[in-house]
Amino acid sequence: MKKTLVFTLSFVFLFSATLFAQNNKPTKIETKAFINKTNIVMLETGVKVKKNEIYTGCLHKANIIQKEARSHYQKGEYRRAVNKSYIARRYAFIAFNANSKKPVPQVWRLTKHEKRMITKFPTDDELKEEVTEEDKKADEEKNTVEAVDVE
Repeated sequence: MKKTLVFTLSFVFLFSATLFAQNNKPTKIETKAFINKTNIVMLETGVKVKKNEIYTGCLHKANIIQKEARSHYQKGEYRRAVNKSYIARRYAFIAFNANSKKPVPQVWRLTKHEKRMITKFPTDDELKEEVTEEDKKADEEKNTVEAVDVE
């Protein structure tokens, strides 16, 4: 009797733990805080780039990706917004390292809670599966268009 009770309780505990771990989606407030922290990183990096004038192009990429993160946030796609903002922060770190002799401040680095908000990124095969019919038609049209020489 005790063995079956222990087995049942352990199974319920493990099952509930997996459900809890999978349902760790970032909330609107957490996403906003993540994006704001990345904005601060990019602002400070921009000041360093202006001062030292070492242009790698990474800060420009970070600005573009952060703009995409803000648009995902406005649409309510919080997980995508966090992932995009994370990528933007990585590019900002590259620009910061090129323009500073000091390492990236610890305050800017990811906390444990922020690491849990970031998901694994899809592979190329997963992205190819998500391609819609319109995208396939656009690719076919792109391949059939002939190049015209303009003089």
